[in-house]
Amino acid sequence: YTSKDSPAILRLLVDPTEPAKVRLKAAEMLGDIGELEAVDALRNLKVGNDLIEKEIDKSVKKIHERHFTRDCPFCAEIIKKKAKICKHCQREVAGK
Repeated sequence: YTSKDSPAILRLLVDPTEPAKVRLKAAEMLGDIGELEAVDALRNLKVGNDLIEKEIDKSVKKIHERHFTRDCPFCAEIIKKKAKICKHCQREVAGK
């Protein structure tokens, strides 16, 4: 937390040799200090542990809330929370 070194924390999360408790805490920490760049890596990560995957989902939601963003429901790209039209796929996303 003190150094806010999210790449190092992400490395702990993706390392299958780390204990599950360490990976779970890393997922939680990424929700608190992770940047938008980490969202794609987190979304595509398969860890094989339901608890860690749930924590990863929570972390992605926290990152989106902190940056006022969300995923486009059509193309899954990151867009502003208030966007009415996705800048990537040009589809209307207002109210979705």
